[in-house]
Amino acid sequence: MSHVRRSSSVRFPAEAARSPHRTSLDLPAYPPTSPSSLEPDGPFQHFLASGSTTARDIIDLAPVLISGDAAVEEACGHLLRGGAAACLIVQSGEGEHVHQEGLFDYADANSFLLLGLNARILAAGQVEDSRTSAILSASRQGVVPIRLACNISQKNPMEVRDEGASLETLLQIYAAGTHRVVIHPPSSPTPSGIATDLALISYFLRCPHASLRPLLERPLYAFGIGEFPTPVVSATIDSTILDAMILMDSEGVNSVAVLDRNGNLHSAVSVTDIGRLVIPSQSKDVLGTKLGQFVSRIKWSAGATDGADHFPVYSVVASSTLEYTMEKLVATKAHRLFLVADPLVPTSPSALGNLRGVVSVVDVLSIFARLAGLPDVDPFRLRRKRRTSSTSSRSSGHSRHSSMSMPTPPSSVSSLSGEPVGAGPGGK
Repeated sequence: MSHVRRSSSVRFPAEAARSPHRTSLDLPAYPPTSPSSLEPDGPFQHFLASGSTTARDIIDLAPVLISGDAAVEEACGHLLRGGAAACLIVQSGEGEHVHQEGLFDYADANSFLLLGLNARILAAGQVEDSRTSAILSASRQGVVPIRLACNISQKNPMEVRDEGASLETLLQIYAAGTHRVVIHPPSSPTPSGIATDLALISYFLRCPHASLRPLLERPLYAFGIGEFPTPVVSATIDSTILDAMILMDSEGVNSVAVLDRNGNLHSAVSVTDIGRLVIPSQSKDVLGTKLGQFVSRIKWSAGATDGADHFPVYSVVASSTLEYTMEKLVATKAHRLFLVADPLVPTSPSALGNLRGVVSVVDVLSIFARLAGLPDVDPFRLRRKRRTSSTSSRSSGHSRHSSMSMPTPPSSVSSLSGEPVGAGPGGK
């Protein structure tokens, strides 16, 4: 497969429709010009730097440690047992000489699986990337150690801070696009846990500083969100799981919008949703599953678990308040929400459906970073780096066959390596 099929794409809403043949995703400069540019707020700056609340208070994930010599299949097993927010801390050494190699989550598992699917192409050509070469070499020996695959997605840079680190320090890290920070107690090699960007958003909702209340009540368009065309990584209900995997890896995102046949937002799928289906699968056929069918499966699973009959709701409108947007991010545990046309506001019909853009956790925290007067706020910096080094970009195309032995957690992802991806329904 030389490219992601036409049913999955990078869509440019609104004014961007004038360039229908645009094929590359140009990430805009930040912040966008806005009549309501935020000025630093002195009391809020003092509050962040005061130390009354520190990184220790923001920890929301217990540390899950794994040896760097453990096999990738063992790490994938830990992910499946750890739930949707699972993230492993890969470490090497013993006693006082222990050090952390990096992080491994579902995005890394996704990139590793795609590397396996591309293995035949990569093995036939010249591999310039040393890590890819090391993984291919290890796979021929039968075991790929997890230290080679940690942060293979380029979405999990290793950031380590002391328990006493200020909220200002965390905010600066998150506003640059990093989602997690490993927190250590003083003078100890053993992590206390992981503090995520969603935990900081949750904190701002629970314990807002007095100066934040007016900010939280403002609509998104007051911050320039939804005011300009924003590229949206999307797929249709007829796209396959493999299409979505490739899109997320090549575009450096953790989720894609799923559109119906009229171009309207139907739902969204994340790298975690897909990983929890693909990793334990016994057959490559799963990669040919249509996203419409997969979304229905997510709905059924949620209903079977909590008695609710619902699709995950991942959308907001430009008139939604910042507070409402933050609450929805925390409730859905999503890193991105999709901006759609407000159904209550009459507009002319759009050939691109109701999708208008994206608002992410990083976008939201960048607002707080500007309020805090932090320098050089650019939420797209890390994503640009991810796109230039994605697994999908390491070959000229995407193979439908694999010569690489894939990881084998509790069931058998290794079975994904021996037969055509498109062997099952929907895989053609």
